[in-house]
Amino acid sequence: MARKLLHIPSIDERALQKEVLAITRLCGPDTHPNIVQVLNHGMMSNAVVYFIDMELCDLSLHEFIHGESSEGIPYSITSLAQNHFLLWDIMSQISNGVEYIHHQGQVHRDIKPRNSIPLCIPYN
Repeated sequence: MARKLLHIPSIDERALQKEVLAITRLCGPDTHPNIVQVLNHGMMSNAVVYFIDMELCDLSLHEFIHGESSEGIPYSITSLAQNHFLLWDIMSQISNGVEYIHHQGQVHRDIKPRNSIPLCIPYN
């Protein structure tokens, strides 16, 4: 599990409400295989922090590109460039997830390799 913490005093209440609405619409169980599932979310007991618990993915796209995974995954940017099928699979997963989000009338707002795009690479 990965936990995202949002410090309430530094976030506009409407922005937080929009985030919670998007989470409940897009990230519940059985929504889309290329979207990280949110397992739980809510206010912390101190009432100044909102938490979002998400499924933990094997590695991020940033870790994959830069070979930062300590899990012994046998892929690197060099092997990615040489393996066109893997490259197309990764891009397909990302675009399918974004397409699903857009079809739900939402926008991701923060797509980048280090954040928010988990990469589920097959180990075979």
